[in-house]
Amino acid sequence: MSLTKEQWLASERDIVTTFFTQKVTAQYPQTIQVNEDKCYALARSLLGTDDVKLVDNQGFNSFTLFSPSKGKVIQFRLDVFQDATLQLALKIYGNQIPSRASLPHGFEDFPLPVYVSDVIPGVVHILQPFPEQGFPLDRQLNTVTDLARFIAKATFFPQDREALRKDGWTATASQFVARLCRNNDLAATAPEIYHIVAQLKDQLHLLDTLPPVLSHDDLAEINVFVDEEGHITGVIDFESAGVEAFGMSIWGLYECWLGGMNDARFAFFDFMTAESGGRTVREVLENVFWTTLWSEVNGSVLRREHEAAIRVALAMGVLRRYFTRDLVDKVTEGDMHHIRSLAYAKAILPAVWLRKIDG
Repeated sequence: MSLTKEQWLASERDIVTTFFTQKVTAQYPQTIQVNEDKCYALARSLLGTDDVKLVDNQGFNSFTLFSPSKGKVIQFRLDVFQDATLQLALKIYGNQIPSRASLPHGFEDFPLPVYVSDVIPGVVHILQPFPEQGFPLDRQLNTVTDLARFIAKATFFPQDREALRKDGWTATASQFVARLCRNNDLAATAPEIYHIVAQLKDQLHLLDTLPPVLSHDDLAEINVFVDEEGHITGVIDFESAGVEAFGMSIWGLYECWLGGMNDARFAFFDFMTAESGGRTVREVLENVFWTTLWSEVNGSVLRREHEAAIRVALAMGVLRRYFTRDLVDKVTEGDMHHIRSLAYAKAILPAVWLRKIDG
């Protein structure tokens, strides 16, 4: 919410450039020449129109175009989709996620995997207009309520434990936390995080009590579409989704809808408005989310029995979100990625670990 439209588009252009100049060239032989112009040409030919534009929300491992007049999205990817994951997502969420079709006959020779889908209505949440004065509490309440319902839906489609990703957040939780416990830099620079990690280590067994469900590992405002009233119209980027212990995707609530980052500093919405009834905006939104979640989950997920386990899953989700690359093993002074990630973690991890999450 702090980015201007111009800043956002500039960052998107950088993502597109990196996709073609680094990722495509690294993964495909040099004899295969794929560039932005060739993707545009294929899209125009495939859809039979010159009305093809760049999507304002590019993924790191794909290049996406759309045609407003045809109502279609065309995505050029580094890798093929995992059909089983996509089919499970469609089964759970229906038209809230885009179904995709491969290229029709006559277009199969394009070197990159290409998929066609319908345009999702609405606007990606991070680009939703935000008023200069005041806070759109009613609109944010609609989004947070729908987010809770979206996350809860997965509990009605539990998967076998054998479906847990072998290299996923659940299966590797013990090893990951053990590495953090050996991170002496973390103990020195962020003792509040290190202390929680030490406590978490002894509670990881609780993850086994939660149902394995399809989990979106990047359920952030960059992947959530909303209408003018804030209701969720769709969710994208299920490419890296997988089966994990329920609750690991809830970190997005805290990062994206209960606060925001400005100048490498994260702050919750700990202020009141005329509509917040004497409570902070964060308190209002957080309470609505958890109340909705507990009321919408499958009856096999019980507040009394699973509250502590969901706290563990949520904490693990927070840690896996921010402790990426080499930060899990060391903290490098002056590294902007480390600085930004620690700023998020220092604010969000204590908030989720110390709060009683019973709504």
